Amino acid sequence: MSTTTFQLVTVTEAADALGLSRSKVYELLAAGELPSVRIGRTRRIAVADLERFVERHRTPAADMTTPTTTTREAPAQHHEATTTPDLPTTRKSTATSDDALTLFTPVAPDAESA
Repeated sequence: MSTTTFQLVTVTEAADALGLSRSKVYELLAAGELPSVRIGRTRRIAVADLERFVERHRTPAADMTTPTTTTREAPAQHHEATTTPDLPTTRKSTATSDDALTLFTPVAPDAESA
């Protein structure tokens, strides 16, 4: 008879090991991306399954021979003389300063409606 030993961790321990929140680990469990064992009302995750999960999501190391940043030349600046049309120095407005005050003045609630 062979004996198999499983090392199981809680969802909180798995979250700490992966650097994720408990909520995210529960999302992974619900999506089937991370297998678990249900014991009563609790879930446990095998350490081997955590290791397989990390290996499945591991990205290859970046090639260190390629530059990581690109340089761009500054756009050429043109200093041609341009003429601007004559603009009026004042603008007429139909609103008065009293109109602006009524828009931003807080109104106290009526004593009857309180």
